[in-house]
Amino acid sequence: MASVNTGAEQEWEEYIDSVSATINDTQVPIPAALKTGGSVLTTSKIGPPTSTTGLEEPGCTGEKADLLIRLGLMKLVIRVGGLTLEALPETLKLNLSRLRRVQSQLQKIITITTSGLVLRQTLLTEHLVTSSMDMENLVSECAKKLSELLDSVEDVGILEIVDTISELLKSSGHDSNDEKLQARKEVMSSMLVKSLQAGDAIFELVSRSIYLAMKGRCVGRKWI
Repeated sequence: MASVNTGAEQEWEEYIDSVSATINDTQVPIPAALKTGGSVLTTSKIGPPTSTTGLEEPGCTGEKADLLIRLGLMKLVIRVGGLTLEALPETLKLNLSRLRRVQSQLQKIITITTSGLVLRQTLLTEHLVTSSMDMENLVSECAKKLSELLDSVEDVGILEIVDTISELLKSSGHDSNDEKLQARKEVMSSMLVKSLQAGDAIFELVSRSIYLAMKGRCVGRKWI
């Protein structure tokens, strides 16, 4: 709680501003570094949040202790390194496995999102698609395949991810000779390695976007 105390007020103000923007149907700018994949809109409309239960789920009201606990938990699971008992306060040690599951899911989302950006760039660079619909279909199928891979294999490396993307392109009719295929794999591997490292611009933007989405969910609803 002490580690997030300094920026808690700013985090709360950002959350309130984002809620106001969605309620007012404000267009949210897309960061330039994420504008990959050819023709994309420069803004994105996000509808107001809805409850899947049909009931209102009151979230944090800004009360300091409640806000600090929520933000503190988020800071723990969004970190790159795996959580350990040593990194947790005494009151959370029994929840290590639950926190690790959340952290694993967030890292999975970051990996799939970044891989989707790499696929988009590959499709654009090699002119492998003729319409935005074809591109979206391929990226959607890629996300599905990678999700299955990450759920079924404990330690997935860059090569496995690139092989999955390559198989998808091949099954979609985008086959190439061995030399071109190998060159494509090397380019995608290099892009993924760079983009999945802390400090890289793409990694920071993707992580930040996911963090903001998580904050909206965590701060915007009651504890259950």
